[in-house]
Formats: sequence, structure tokens, C-alpha cells
Amino acid sequence: PFSSARSYFTFDPRLSEFRFDELSVQSKWVSLRAEGQAKLQGMEKGWPSAILGQLEISNILANPQNLYDAPIALEKASADVKLQLDPFQLRLGELTLRDQGQVLVASGAFSAKEDGWDATILGRLATLDPDRLMALWPKALAGKTRKWIEENILKGTLNNIQVGMRALPAQRPEVYLGFDFADVDVRFMKT
Repeated sequence: PFSSARSYFTFDPRLSEFRFDELSVQSKWVSLRAEGQAKLQGMEKGWPSAILGQLEISNILANPQNLYDAPIALEKASADVKLQLDPFQLRLGELTLRDQGQVLVASGAFSAKEDGWDATILGRLATLDPDRLMALWPKALAGKTRKWIEENILKGTLNNIQVGMRALPAQRPEVYLGFDFADVDVRFMKT
């Protein structure tokens, strides 16, 4: 659910193309402002079969499912997406998130199935400060691993970060996090 949404756009019927001067939404989970374009595909029968979009997103505050004590602010993002209507599927060709001088590049797909969502997300990030990782990592997600990293990675830099998530209907999502590290002080045993 959202508390407000607003859109200012123009439509060119010859090109089947929307130009968005503003798309904005405010909800408990996310608030953002976007601009961009969307092209309707398959208009031969009078109704689109898919929508291709490119968006530039700013003013991002996110707190999905209240995972954080306070919403996380991100600088900006850009996205190339394809929304297929029948069957309903959202493909994320590329999502680029910019945060504190770092860039996360992600792709994925979300499909509506009879019994729930089928979702896959893959992402990569060149480098990240461990303090920012801990700020972005929800306490409820992989809690034991998060706690170990928080207590035992004393300093350092994370590099070549890969993240992934696979969720199938009625199943617990599988989450992957891999990274290299440099200049790290680690406590590998309590003593």
C-alpha cells in the first residue's frame, strides 16, 4: 500500500511512448521520485503485450517490511526494465544504485505464479566499507552471520562483492553473499 503517488507524463501515440517528467510514490516501504520513458510493445491488437522502461530515480528512502529501525537513504538509481503483461513478469535488465560513492549493479526477474512469486536478483559491487555493509544489512536477515561479522571483522575493506537471492513460491528465499577482503583485522576465535 502507498500513501501517495503522482505522475506527470506525455504520450506520443505514433511512437507508443510515454515520457515521464515525474513519477513519485510514498509508502511505508519506499519513497522515491523518478523520471524517464516507457515504450509500449505489441500494440497491434490495441493493448500492449509488454512495456520497456528506462528510469532515473532519486530521493530514495527504503524500509521494506520494516527491516530497519529507520529508513535507509540512497543517493540515486537508474533502471532498465521490461514488464510483460501475460504472463506477468518483470525483468530488471540493469539496476544501478549509487550510495556514498559506491555503485551496485543488479539484474533480476520477478514472475507471478499461481501460488506466489518466483524471484531472482543478482548484484555486484566493487568495494564497500564494513560499517556501511552493517548499516545496509537487516538485522533479521542471516542474523548469526551478521552478528559474527559485526563482532569479528574489526577493520578492513570488502571488494568484489556479489549478492544473490532466489525465492520460489511457498519456500524460504535462498540468499548468497560473497566477497574478497583486504587490510582486514579479523578475530577468528574468541580467544
